[in-house]
Amino acid sequence: MELATIQKILSLKEHTNADSLELVEVLGYQVVVRKGEFKTGDFCVYVSLDSILPSDNPEFSFMAKTNFRVKTIRLRGEVSQGLCFPMSILEGKKYSTDTRENPDYIFEEGQGVTSMLGILKYEKSIEGHLGGNVRGNFPTYLVPKTDEQNLQSMPKILDELRGLTCYLSLKVDGTSASFIHNDGEIYVCSRNLMKYDAEEDIYWQIEKQYNILSKLKTKGNFAIQGEIVGLGIQKNPMKLSKRELRVFNVYDINNRKYLDYKKFIQFCKEIEIPTVEILQDNFVFNHSLSELIELAKGEYVKGSFREGIVIRPIAEAYSNVMKGRLTVKIINPDYKD
Repeated sequence: MELATIQKILSLKEHTNADSLELVEVLGYQVVVRKGEFKTGDFCVYVSLDSILPSDNPEFSFMAKTNFRVKTIRLRGEVSQGLCFPMSILEGKKYSTDTRENPDYIFEEGQGVTSMLGILKYEKSIEGHLGGNVRGNFPTYLVPKTDEQNLQSMPKILDELRGLTCYLSLKVDGTSASFIHNDGEIYVCSRNLMKYDAEEDIYWQIEKQYNILSKLKTKGNFAIQGEIVGLGIQKNPMKLSKRELRVFNVYDINNRKYLDYKKFIQFCKEIEIPTVEILQDNFVFNHSLSELIELAKGEYVKGSFREGIVIRPIAEAYSNVMKGRLTVKIINPDYKD
């Protein structure tokens, strides 16, 4: 996934609480920019949330106060999600948004410039302090890694969802875990790694707490994927008294597909492992992006903003926009990690 892309300024409006700032719309995001820097229709370099900018580039020195990480912030009361730079940030490269000019480099809307700018993906430093030893990399030859595309980065997905019967679940803030059984072989994994069985390993602690692998063996070749939440995980925003697992995927390894919603719920019920909270199901999707952002707002408990929501079709579907599974998250603009 590209972290920095060429995008168009879709709209511009005044910042009602700062004379020197304006609000622009890029993709599905609102970004606060300096007044007069852009006009509607201009191209810009948009840098997405959870990007790490190179500290040795003087253009990015203003980001030192956030350790060069791009986060959702509020500037004089307005939410700003990401950064917009003029195309001049690519100085030294010939570029054009008009393909007829045929320069050395032709930058088109949506084109990635992440590596060109030396931008890296921010990864939460959570796996390293959860104990245990690494067995190997995540077995993607068996099961896809967990990931959710942010709808605001690909607003065209709205058109793919429209008219489909969907369900909406709470996005919980913890650490991703996968538990896999395939032809007698078992695997316990974090988001990126397989883990050896060890008493101090939180992923294996959760496996034993729910007796997950023994239950999976009775079902066949399946994987369950979920979020470990609670004590010691991401500051425990849900204020749980212990660690728990909340499942959001069941993957059928033999048939290489995720279970549809009803089968997913039934599967977890039969093995007595809790799912993520389902906020709404069996509704026909006909929402705008602004409506979804409002739905994403709220709290886990008083004073602790929830991360957001996830929307999927009741029947698993393919996304031509994402070139993969149709599933998206919407982040609560009030959420901070």
